[in-house]
Amino acid sequence: MIYYITHLKDTIGNNYLGIKIPNGHILPFLKTLNEYIGDGDFEKYTDLQQKRDHGEHHITVINVMDYNKISKEMGIDNFINSLEKIFKYEIDDMKMLGVGTATKNENRAYFIVCDSDKLAAIRTRYNLPKQDFHATLGFLYKDVFGVPKNIIMKKNDKFLKLLSQEYYNNENWNFIKNIGNFDLDRKAEVIPVKIGETTMKVKCDGYFMDISYLEDGEKFWITSKYSIDKEMPRMPETEIKKILKK
Repeated sequence: MIYYITHLKDTIGNNYLGIKIPNGHILPFLKTLNEYIGDGDFEKYTDLQQKRDHGEHHITVINVMDYNKISKEMGIDNFINSLEKIFKYEIDDMKMLGVGTATKNENRAYFIVCDSDKLAAIRTRYNLPKQDFHATLGFLYKDVFGVPKNIIMKKNDKFLKLLSQEYYNNENWNFIKNIGNFDLDRKAEVIPVKIGETTMKVKCDGYFMDISYLEDGEKFWITSKYSIDKEMPRMPETEIKKILKK
């Protein structure tokens, strides 16, 4: 597949450069995302992306800040003239590697991790630093910037096995209160609302929390925490046993 760089505009009309990705190329990755986070969260995350990007998906090559920086350094006329060749340059080495995720404060984003030597060469042409190319699939609250976006999520059978051990050893979810970054009322009940292959969502003391297992530290960790914005029911015990295979 050959892609071409073009002018894009952000929500307030600023110019930047990127590649529009046909929706048909996005669908397999949206399916993967749905499998990871479930129908309810999938709709929430993707709706925000679709509203922001007007129903389209894209890969940013030169963002607004970089675009303005180059325009100032080169002069806007020289920069615009230099783009004539860039817009004709065939990007035929684009690789869409898989779905990744990143968080910052209470915000979380999901995206397709992408790679292209030709896109990297264009940024080098304008003396710009290395960038993690990606196509945003969805986000909660706000998109996430200034963090790595080059890691692909992988199935983690270890997560469910260890989660099952902790739950049935304690016969409750109170072990979550012993996670290193738990900072809520320890008397509040931990209520399970969703269990996926790599994360678990619970509600406690007015917050939702996503629980993951960190391989590098070999420990459970709260990867995101945010105020409850809509009610989610407690998971039935029968569903929990089915997922944890107990």
